[in-house]
Amino acid sequence: FLDDIIDNAVDILMCDEQNVVKDFENIKINVDFKLFSIAIKNLLDNGIKYSTDKKILIKVQNKNIIFENFGDKLSYEIKRYYEPFFKGDDVKSNQSFGLGLYIVKHILDAHNFNFEYKYSEGKNIFSISF
Repeated sequence: FLDDIIDNAVDILMCDEQNVVKDFENIKINVDFKLFSIAIKNLLDNGIKYSTDKKILIKVQNKNIIFENFGDKLSYEIKRYYEPFFKGDDVKSNQSFGLGLYIVKHILDAHNFNFEYKYSEGKNIFSISF
């Protein structure tokens, strides 16, 4: 269940549960629990770290898990962030190894899921299509 995966990801990340806002009905998805939890953990970590309010919203629409946070648009096109050790120009990126989205992309590819990014109305929106 998605709720269990997110709870596990929050535990791995060791973040305050108040930073993660869930707005969905629990669904069952066919994934490797540990691997998918790591992908979700990386998305949560980025969402919280780079947001202006330290919050990330998770919702489900149709066959998409959507992660939204208020913040600046990515400096480069999303494909650059799939490269290992790639970091943007943000000061906070100096606190990372540049592997988060690289790992997310590979885990999602292993599950044959699509991953998309867009920026709209001051929000970064990452979407996993399953």
